[in-house]
Amino acid sequence: MKVAGSLIVLFIFLMTGLGAQTQGAAARYDYIKNYEGYSIVYNRVSDNFGDYNRKYAVLNAEGKRIAPLMYDSIRPFSKEGLAVVKHRNKYGYINRSGAETVPAQYDQAFDFTEGLAAVKRHGLYGFINTNGTLATNIEFGSVLFFSDGLAGVEKDGYWGFIGKDGKTVIPFKYTDAGSFHEGLAAVISSGLTGYINKTGTMVIPQRYSLGEDFWDGVAVVSNGKYGVIDKTGKEILPLEFEAIVQDDHKVLMVTGGGKTSLYSLAGKQLSPERYDEIQYFHDNVALVVKNGKAGAINKEGQEIIPPVHDGIGRFVDGLAVLVKGSKYGVISATGKTMMPPVYDGHRNLGRGIYVVAKGKNLGLFDINAGKEITALRYDGAGTKNNGVLPMYRNGKSGYVNGQGKEITAFNYDQSLDMKDGIGIVALDKKAGFVDSTGKETVAPMYDEVSAFLSDLLLVSDKGKYGYIDKKGKIVIPIQYDQVYTHSREFMEVVLKGKKGLINNEGTFVYDIKSDWIDDHDYDLFLVKEKNKSGLIRATGETVLPMVYERIEDFSEGLAAVKLNDKWGYVDRNGKEIIPRQFDEAHGFNEGFATVRSGSAWGAIDRAGKTAVPFKYTGSLYFSEGLGAVNSSPYDADKTPRGYIDRKDNMVLDMKRYKSFGLFSESLATVQDNAGRFGYINKAGNVVIPLKFEKAESFRDGAAEVKLYGRSGFINQRGNPIGTIKYDDVGYFSEGLAAVWLDKKVGFINKKGEEVIPLVFDKLGYWSNGFKNGRVKVYQNGAQFYIDKNGKRME
Repeated sequence: MKVAGSLIVLFIFLMTGLGAQTQGAAARYDYIKNYEGYSIVYNRVSDNFGDYNRKYAVLNAEGKRIAPLMYDSIRPFSKEGLAVVKHRNKYGYINRSGAETVPAQYDQAFDFTEGLAAVKRHGLYGFINTNGTLATNIEFGSVLFFSDGLAGVEKDGYWGFIGKDGKTVIPFKYTDAGSFHEGLAAVISSGLTGYINKTGTMVIPQRYSLGEDFWDGVAVVSNGKYGVIDKTGKEILPLEFEAIVQDDHKVLMVTGGGKTSLYSLAGKQLSPERYDEIQYFHDNVALVVKNGKAGAINKEGQEIIPPVHDGIGRFVDGLAVLVKGSKYGVISATGKTMMPPVYDGHRNLGRGIYVVAKGKNLGLFDINAGKEITALRYDGAGTKNNGVLPMYRNGKSGYVNGQGKEITAFNYDQSLDMKDGIGIVALDKKAGFVDSTGKETVAPMYDEVSAFLSDLLLVSDKGKYGYIDKKGKIVIPIQYDQVYTHSREFMEVVLKGKKGLINNEGTFVYDIKSDWIDDHDYDLFLVKEKNKSGLIRATGETVLPMVYERIEDFSEGLAAVKLNDKWGYVDRNGKEIIPRQFDEAHGFNEGFATVRSGSAWGAIDRAGKTAVPFKYTGSLYFSEGLGAVNSSPYDADKTPRGYIDRKDNMVLDMKRYKSFGLFSESLATVQDNAGRFGYINKAGNVVIPLKFEKAESFRDGAAEVKLYGRSGFINQRGNPIGTIKYDDVGYFSEGLAAVWLDKKVGFINKKGEEVIPLVFDKLGYWSNGFKNGRVKVYQNGAQFYIDKNGKRME
């Protein structure tokens, strides 16, 4: 529920001309977020084709890495000591020692509450306990978290409540339900809300159109008008108000007659004033508007800033943007003006320092000193204040410290944000370094300077690459033909066509003798020599000797390996878990792996036991709980053809189709004998007609199709997303999809709108979409990254 209206607020003001180029410098990690007793970190990991993915790890209190730098995401640890991790689009859990106690095998996973966590598989939900075993069946369409020992769950369109053993405690008879809180839960039947206790007794009758959870003994309810009740159903505030918001569970913001006042939970009006609007509290301060002017109150309803200002931003750390007309300043939570509102824009750099602008002129303002610490004579500024800031004047750049003193001459062509006391500078197309005192530690002499490998910097000279330290000493000789960084901790070096691996101390992990080196999984590297493959750890320890014909990626903790024409599976320690006995093997998915023995296909579980008998003479792949058997046109004469369940029961006969695909988002592609494609649901019903020349699986609610020689997207109802008019399309990634037309590429959103014009020549090699908010593009011979607004990123 929201209060109508909007406060005149400036949240973040980024001025044109303030954005100097930035570049990650030193640092073992690109990001670190500290929690009590541990930290979550990530690095941007190169895939050797110019694109990057974020990989996350966990550090202990001493800074030692306890969970490997391999996860696509890591959530903070719950009080049970477990954290949700994502790896290869599957979710699992790690403990505080970094051990993966629940393998990444679920389509979705949530934090533990009261010792249980909700997980999703095959489109349904259930709960697991902290050791990863199922506490309930995975059979619910929707679930709520456990609260007060019960969880609301939905099955066949009705809600009820189960206990921690999965048994039904309160029958499935409600059309909607909330979680138990303070012993009561809101439930809905026939459009009316009431409250039940933990025995299922209706203690507050179903007479409301809306009812929120109880907090601190009260709940907001509505019948068109809003009021507040206690746990006996007694009205604390009558149902006669236009809106009520319980903010931070401690105060009520009550709107009536178009005006809003602050009330206590006991129903006492705290603010004598009735405002046009009261926003949510931040830092125990709420912004208010009266007669178009902004002010602030505390939780006692006292006006700490009178509503006389044109605008005030949200308070963060006791400070907020102050607006006067079209000018900007800073105000404290006590009402003190820390920076007068006389500037056309400003940007907080931290440490009390702001970049301020008047027209096109920039300078620095120290709010602790309450004054400008530089003259407004600069053209541009960096984006971070690490004690020293790059700034630009008359087309040249240099550095200014936190006291406003220029610590270098302004004679560089470019200077980048400092990190770990080092700033990269460029002069006459050569790059060097300065330290935080402004001393030029390495004169501009290198053709290229790149990111740090721990405390080392990648440099190039005359087409050769190597690493130097912060003082300019060569640590890894500048002699290599190419270099690739792996997780900012390892460098792959190439010399005369052979590859080796160096750690961040400059020590060889693997000598320059390999034909191929690649990140494989966790802290493992795949190396190849003379068509033989092996695995090594980041320490250089051999996990699998260089004798294998193939080593596939790990999936659900196991990797298929081939030796002497037979396939088996190993774990991440190189231990053979499933003996090499198969003639073909694929990765695990949903606990199954499809394998071939002789001419017969079947499926095995993670223990190597036969899950689906070896009786199929064509392909067999599982997805969303169903296995597609003999799905390709080449298997048309084989029987059976269709979908089996995990117990090998044929649930959908597909002999009438030429081919059919795996289920994705509950739909699968099918092709008739005329070559036309469409989609079926899990009941086998055609839900999107067979009329397309090409149809791909659904991903994030959209699927690529081709119609009349043109490509585009449809939604799950079969309706076009925008216009099917392109020469080719990519897939949606981070909400955008690449589209090609007349040899130009741009991006559309999920409404089909061309939000980034088709003006680029091509995308980065092997790139098909956005990763971490950026994508590499080529235009007129230049290559660079753009953000999701289509703006060039330096």
